[in-house]
Amino acid sequence: MIEIAPLRPTVAEIDLSALEFNVGQLQKKIGPHASIMAIVKANAYGHGDVLISQRLEKLKVPFLAVAYLEEGIRLRGHDIKTPIVILTGGQDPKTFSELYQYRLTPVFYHLDFLIAYNEFCKKKNKKGEVHLKFDTGMNRLGFTLESSYKLFKLIHKFKNIKWEGMMTHFANAERPSHYNQEQILLFRKLKKLCPLKFKYTHMANSGAILNNFGVNENLVRPGIALYGAYPALTLKEKLELRPVMTLKSQVIQLKKVKRGAYISYGYTYHFKKDSIVATIPVGYADGFLRYFSNKGEVLIRGKRAPVVGVVCMDVFMVDVGHIPGVCLGDEVVLIGKQKKDQLRVEALAERAQTVPWEIFCHISSRVPRVSK
Repeated sequence: MIEIAPLRPTVAEIDLSALEFNVGQLQKKIGPHASIMAIVKANAYGHGDVLISQRLEKLKVPFLAVAYLEEGIRLRGHDIKTPIVILTGGQDPKTFSELYQYRLTPVFYHLDFLIAYNEFCKKKNKKGEVHLKFDTGMNRLGFTLESSYKLFKLIHKFKNIKWEGMMTHFANAERPSHYNQEQILLFRKLKKLCPLKFKYTHMANSGAILNNFGVNENLVRPGIALYGAYPALTLKEKLELRPVMTLKSQVIQLKKVKRGAYISYGYTYHFKKDSIVATIPVGYADGFLRYFSNKGEVLIRGKRAPVVGVVCMDVFMVDVGHIPGVCLGDEVVLIGKQKKDQLRVEALAERAQTVPWEIFCHISSRVPRVSK
């Protein structure tokens, strides 16, 4: 494979010292009794899974977690040795050989597949580490209370399974509610019903950690908080975190426009006075949402410049008529801080009527991730 150094001015700059700070903050928050399983699925929420995982390994974070085998195999291919848990896609018998070959730990939520994995491990003359997922109210994945009775009756028969983890997932971790308490109580009940003791039990994601519930287990699963973003801006006062990503580019053209002119596809923006337009080499193919047409803004010379016209596949335009001295090559910040102002991903998400996770995950592989 040919490795190409970044040639375009658009980059996602990854501040690994901020990542280290966030890990330290989260560890202080949960205390010494609990460990961290760092969520690095979906290309580490768009931050670059290899880059992030390499630093987390240096920090001796005990576990990494991804959604699918391909993600775990990719990390192993970059010499990541930290235990990797496959949250969603590791229980199909078709994947067992890869689990074994790449030392990946599956999460099971179907009894038949668990039985098959026990038989696979028996043939390999090994004990396979697994995590079991229980559904306490999300109604997505996991053993229900009813299916757990059958599982617990049979659990002593799995002689080739090493019971590493027991887990569930909150449906509403961003805000305290009685539903969270119901999930916690059901998880405690399942722990009591289970005739075996798991090495780790875990339920808290970023929102739960910040809201301080579900953190009495001995493992937590931060995702968005690792990257210095909050599930909701209302949680910003709970814990200081530092944004890991700055998404930035440059001005590649400046153009004077007359009052009455239109810009970009479809004539959606009409200039009410003479102005100056800057073109930025980022588009929806890079993950800058088309939704931001005539709604988004960027930072140039520390001031906010509104997006004008429709965001194109490879570029978009902003009005800089109110910003003195803008030049070709000026830095443009789409997410992050410039001088005294900051564009937070949470605010962008609110504007686009979505969540920070989606904003990050939309940043495509065409944008190089470079460490700071």
